[in-house]
Amino acid sequence: MESLTLTYLLAVAHITLYGIALLLTRYPVISIFHLALANFIIAFGVRPLLSAFFGGVTLYWVGLGWEAYNRGLLYQLIFTLFYVIGYLTLIRHDKGSQIIPENRISLRGAIFTFCVGLTAVGLIHILSRGAWLPTARNQTLTSVVPFGKILFPLAVIPLSVSLAILFILMLRYRRHPIIFSSALLLESLAFLLLSLLYQRGFILSGLILGALFYERFIRRFTYIRALTLAFLLLVLLFTLRPLAIFISSGGKTIVFDSGQSGLIGKVRHHLLDSPNFDNADVWPVVIANVNQEGNTLGSTFLAIPARFLTPGIRKELELETAVDRVNAFYWGKKYWETNFGFNINLPQELYLNFGAALMPLAFIAGMLTSIIDRWLKRLRRITLRTVFLGAAALAAGGFVGEPAGTVQWVTAYIALGLFLSFLERLRLHCSVGGTQ
Repeated sequence: MESLTLTYLLAVAHITLYGIALLLTRYPVISIFHLALANFIIAFGVRPLLSAFFGGVTLYWVGLGWEAYNRGLLYQLIFTLFYVIGYLTLIRHDKGSQIIPENRISLRGAIFTFCVGLTAVGLIHILSRGAWLPTARNQTLTSVVPFGKILFPLAVIPLSVSLAILFILMLRYRRHPIIFSSALLLESLAFLLLSLLYQRGFILSGLILGALFYERFIRRFTYIRALTLAFLLLVLLFTLRPLAIFISSGGKTIVFDSGQSGLIGKVRHHLLDSPNFDNADVWPVVIANVNQEGNTLGSTFLAIPARFLTPGIRKELELETAVDRVNAFYWGKKYWETNFGFNINLPQELYLNFGAALMPLAFIAGMLTSIIDRWLKRLRRITLRTVFLGAAALAAGGFVGEPAGTVQWVTAYIALGLFLSFLERLRLHCSVGGTQ
């Protein structure tokens, strides 16, 4: 299990499995399932290949040797196999003509959504006195901002969804210059605010959400277009943080150079030496935690509701989620002081609680993903509510991420979407004068 040759074989096995899954589920090109596979391809295919190529490089060393890295890849492969099988049992191939949903996105709903995010950012700035900017903090935003646990999602969710809603609005009113240009301005402001919030993940989510709905009512994506979009999103992923620092420093600081020379050096920096797609690197930490402290026997699953609380409160109440447990194991006090750490996924939490025997539960996650994709394919009308529901589906990430994080963000998206949909439909009628 220590061999780098085995790492190559396991990485190739991952890529082969994903390739087969793509061939069996070709259209629509952009789906929740395909987005989950795209993440898997990089995290458990491309990144392990690079790790082996550079002699066994991983971000998080725990003293177990390379065997733990390969074991993690093997457990993940078993999980993904059952995930694909679960998806294929329910999905139906759409061989007929594409259903073109009616575009019902309104200017009123788009403005409401953007204003909620803008107001939250304003409150964040006032309450933190500017400490939320990326050049002014060394902790997570929720830690440096009073009521950050509430204000942070109230900012990033509406702004992220605004990227999709305003894009869909521009498609609806592309022949109305005033509405189109106003929507484009708000789109640019939403992008800028998310960049300053240092939330490139939410920017990518908003752009992908817009592409998903574009494919639903304009035209199907070809795989060439999808690959082009994926490449542009990767470029954006690697340049947003330097851009945010440049903006927040008033144009005084910008560093796009990774310090690595040549194309291979750049690729290594972004896909191996940075925590982008670091799920394979986290596996040895999870395995080491189980070896040292034993399985949690479901305690982190029971702590899922505590994810809505701050990390400090979770620690005081001894309701540690899986992310808390693994990060505190690796980082120690630093994690509780800064709240910075790495994420884990569903198979890692299953292993943390019960060992590798429950990897076949991925079958259920695959079936849930197929249900969501079938719903997206059958949409007849695109409204503010359906876009937020689509954003919630995207936040679920194919149900393969950490369950506590999935529950937290899906609940937040749905709750905010229902609230804004209610405001959009609300009509206030005032009577002038008294009744007769």
